[in-house]
Amino acid sequence: MRLIIILIAFVFSFCQSASVQSPGAIKQENTGSFTLLDSKYEQSTSGYNGARSTDYFFTIKINTAKELRFDSAWIDNRRHAIFISKKTSTITNKPIEIKQGDTVILRVSDLHSARTNEVVKAPIQYIGKALIRYNEITNISYFIVKEMLLHSGPNRQ
Repeated sequence: MRLIIILIAFVFSFCQSASVQSPGAIKQENTGSFTLLDSKYEQSTSGYNGARSTDYFFTIKINTAKELRFDSAWIDNRRHAIFISKKTSTITNKPIEIKQGDTVILRVSDLHSARTNEVVKAPIQYIGKALIRYNEITNISYFIVKEMLLHSGPNRQ
């Protein structure tokens, strides 16, 4: 009887650890690979036809030596591409190399005039202002941004 209980406990613990560590597992929390330092957005209206846009900025510090790739953000039921810049970089057409200890800015631009009425549902349910998808080696992960502050940018009219 004791052997059966030990065997059941062993199988149960093995199944749990295998499901947590399986390659490609989707995580809904920050893995500790980066720290969100700041999240803000700017709204602007251009002088030509009064076109509106909103730019979102997420400043993060990289905490891992593993390769990270940020590709998409969901904000207001819309999927957006992410553009990455280093806080200390100069403008270049070369790809940005992200290393442990770097501070990078993830930028998302929502051009309201280019919007379609299509709603793109986020791949996971979340409560917050934005959902950021990133790849760490081969694992797809998500980070939920709970708050964003309105930042007054330059008047572009």
